[in-house]
Amino acid sequence: NIRHSLFDVEQVEVLRGPSAILYGKGDPGGIVNLVSKMPTAETYAEATFRAKSYFNGDSNGYRNMGGIYDNQYIALDVGGQLTDTLGYRFNAVNDSSDGWRDFVGYQYRDISGVLQWNLTESQRLTIQGSIYDQVDTQDRGLVAFNGVFPDVPRDTFYGARWNRNKTDFQRAAAIWDWHLSDGLAVKNTINLELCDTDHTSLRVQDKGIGGPLHA
Repeated sequence: NIRHSLFDVEQVEVLRGPSAILYGKGDPGGIVNLVSKMPTAETYAEATFRAKSYFNGDSNGYRNMGGIYDNQYIALDVGGQLTDTLGYRFNAVNDSSDGWRDFVGYQYRDISGVLQWNLTESQRLTIQGSIYDQVDTQDRGLVAFNGVFPDVPRDTFYGARWNRNKTDFQRAAAIWDWHLSDGLAVKNTINLELCDTDHTSLRVQDKGIGGPLHA
């Protein structure tokens, strides 16, 4: 349940079929590759701010329920060249919102950076790093007692205020490219990923109360 923004992604590549075994863990259905934004040849800067609220559903809130309130999205994207052989790219985003139920919402923050050295005309070293954290409310929806939904307001929340899912993720990578000729190249990648998750919830069931749970 990781909410990952595409703010630092240049393009998405999709390879269908069993040939994906050449690039991944061997899933026969295919593979998806997210290509990160790389340093730009010229100085580049872009800032984005967005605020919105919306609700999907009927007047009773029991059909097509959903929506967000007080959503605030802020993103920064800068890049350029520090020297003739060293380029950079930096991205940061903060995305937060309240939900359409009481005490429900999320916050997502991500910072990523890239440094790229042209060591020679044929060799290049790329260093990438990213840190992000995500906190959202564990919302299990309305509870049906004996198969019947209670007549309560649509924004009623049956969990505890401290219900949450929290994820902290860090990633670092070093990529060395060596172009030997027009048809031959060597690429080595070292990748390190650290992920810490915490899940706490209290839920109401028709047979009692379950929780808290930790995973």
